[in-house]
Amino acid sequence: MLANLFGARASVDIAPAPQPQISSPRLGLQRPNTTTPTSRKASPKDSLPSKELVTELFDNYFAHDHLCYPFLLPSSTLPIIEAIYDEPSFYSENAFEGFVFDMILAIATVNVYKFDWQMLPSAETHHARAMLRVTEVFQTGGIKSLQAILLLCQYRTSSSLQDTSASMWHLVGIAVRIAYELGLHRESTYTIKNGEPTDENGFERSKNQEVRRRCFWSVFAFDR
Repeated sequence: MLANLFGARASVDIAPAPQPQISSPRLGLQRPNTTTPTSRKASPKDSLPSKELVTELFDNYFAHDHLCYPFLLPSSTLPIIEAIYDEPSFYSENAFEGFVFDMILAIATVNVYKFDWQMLPSAETHHARAMLRVTEVFQTGGIKSLQAILLLCQYRTSSSLQDTSASMWHLVGIAVRIAYELGLHRESTYTIKNGEPTDENGFERSKNQEVRRRCFWSVFAFDR
């Protein structure tokens, strides 16, 4: 049902008009025109900003937006930049990572350039590209689907642009339902029992539990 809800949105032509190049006030870089790919599997190489600008936007996201809703771990998210720019096939073959990449660019662009109205269509371009992957992301289910919804909630609370695909509170309601289905409201979900491994596998489990805990409290914050 969730995939169907957003599948209709992804099929709509939501590409904004091409924007002129605008210099970054902090890095002195020119922003390339960004266009929505015609296919979900299209390579982003010709339409993405420079790697330096993307790194700046990610840094701003984790320095500001992430503080209130820390449901993504920087250690797991920042490597996406290197993977996308160093491996040509990574973006097309990894729907969730591509979606996170585009949504962070959308959120950070809105918030960093909130008073530069020329940049808002650029934020919607990143959002539109993410929406082309949303059905595939939601089909994976689990915690990744919840993180995807939380990113969409973050974007809707930041952006002044209209989005009629689903209301903010509808999204929050879906997030709450997923959180309960995953048992994130139960403390026992996060308990590491005595005798469980403390090696690399144990560390990975602890990290995953921390992500799940952060997702729950982010949902709680949005639902207040």
